[in-house]
Amino acid sequence: MRINLYLLIVTAAVVWMGSAEAVRAQADAASRLERQLRQVEQDYILQVNRGLSLGERAQFGYGAEVNYAFMAIDDTDQATHLLHRIDARLFALVNIDQAHQFYGRLRFDYRHYNEDDGFTGDDYELEYPLSDRYWYRFNLREAIRAQEGRSISDNLTVQIGRQYVLWASGLTFTNELYAVRSWLELAGPQIELQGLVGYTPESSFYDIDSSRLSYNGDTQRFFFGGMLTYNGLRDHRPYVFYLGQRDNNDEDDGVLLVENPLPLPPDFIEFPFDTHYDSDYFGVGSTGDLIWPQLKYKAEFVYQIGSTLSSTLGVGVDPEDPQTEDDIEAWAARIELRWLFQDNNLSELIFETILASGDDDRFLDTTNTLGGNTAGTDDNAFNAFGYADTGLAFAAPVSNLMLFRIGAAANPLRNHLTFKNLRTGFNLFVINKMDADAPHNEATRDERYLGFESDVFVDWQLTSDVTLRFRYGIFFPGSGINGDRDPRNFLYTGVTYAF
Repeated sequence: MRINLYLLIVTAAVVWMGSAEAVRAQADAASRLERQLRQVEQDYILQVNRGLSLGERAQFGYGAEVNYAFMAIDDTDQATHLLHRIDARLFALVNIDQAHQFYGRLRFDYRHYNEDDGFTGDDYELEYPLSDRYWYRFNLREAIRAQEGRSISDNLTVQIGRQYVLWASGLTFTNELYAVRSWLELAGPQIELQGLVGYTPESSFYDIDSSRLSYNGDTQRFFFGGMLTYNGLRDHRPYVFYLGQRDNNDEDDGVLLVENPLPLPPDFIEFPFDTHYDSDYFGVGSTGDLIWPQLKYKAEFVYQIGSTLSSTLGVGVDPEDPQTEDDIEAWAARIELRWLFQDNNLSELIFETILASGDDDRFLDTTNTLGGNTAGTDDNAFNAFGYADTGLAFAAPVSNLMLFRIGAAANPLRNHLTFKNLRTGFNLFVINKMDADAPHNEATRDERYLGFESDVFVDWQLTSDVTLRFRYGIFFPGSGINGDRDPRNFLYTGVTYAF
């Protein structure tokens, strides 16, 4: 019996790779879709005109936004998935003296795939009305101005509730949190101190580790950090920051199902594994004008440390061997140059590069625990919770990445009454692995070049209430992709009604 059990384990370890690829491909497809949707969505921001009041002291505003979209998405196997999506949002804001603001928003999200097109096996996905934003903001300067009629040079702003957080350039964190945020402005030294303490909203937060069973519906991570920005320079705003993340997910949240290679029950063998990822990010960056006022720039470098659990499976690894806790040592950088032509068409030219380290002893995947870091080695793959435009069709995670983007945008018909609010543009991407020998988020060879992508977009505000949107991206796989080399397409068409 011991011999049969041993043979079962050894044989399963030999064939696990194919099953792991299938399981990972399904989870990564769903994660890729979420990244693609984030490429075409814009966070709804309500702008309030200062000075407006209701009853001499308060302003009450409300509105709604309804968006219908159709998408055609090619996966890594060249299968096209058709998706219809209705996204409705209702919001309200109360503003008292500009010192006290209360904001709330309900969101209704319905996704309908054509038959058998769903990435997770469901052709219908419905999110019941969800309070996805609700926060209170206090502004000390405005409160003193309203109550005492005087202005102070320093200021303190605090915002509490479920809110959208963009941290620094967005490399380390761009998402929703239940959070307390603060901004302390000191006029003397001309600095701003920003603080953050927050927790992930489990129902809508997609985790970076898609090998977790609950990565797309139950993510529990705690974030905390601080940022120091110097405002004493005319053309530059340098900053430094620290952001910490602690994993509060259930550690025993991973189970790999492998088909039994022997003609014996059970049909599948379960290989449970633990997941845990704690990370700390130290960043330095700056924004502003470079040489000429029309040349805007953003630059940021991030150094990452922390701890992670090794993969339970890999080449030469016994499935029953224990996982080890390994150190993280990784980095990422982002540089963006934007030239504003200052012409009537609001033309602009953009160049961006994003670099993120990889780990060549990761076995199968650059972001996941399953097929991740080799036991007893440092994990050099950068992994964070931010956002960057890495192409509509490929939508690569910012990990083991060397990406170059050039883009342009303009309102070409500004003098035409009907088309004056039509904006169009394009982006061209060259996508590589930073470490040619390290894995990416899909099967790759030990080669650097992943491919080339071309994206185009059109936004046309027909009326003050109605906007049409069009996005199309086509990715041409390169020599580093281990699989089908046919182009992959992503098509998005949408209409939004807002009031």
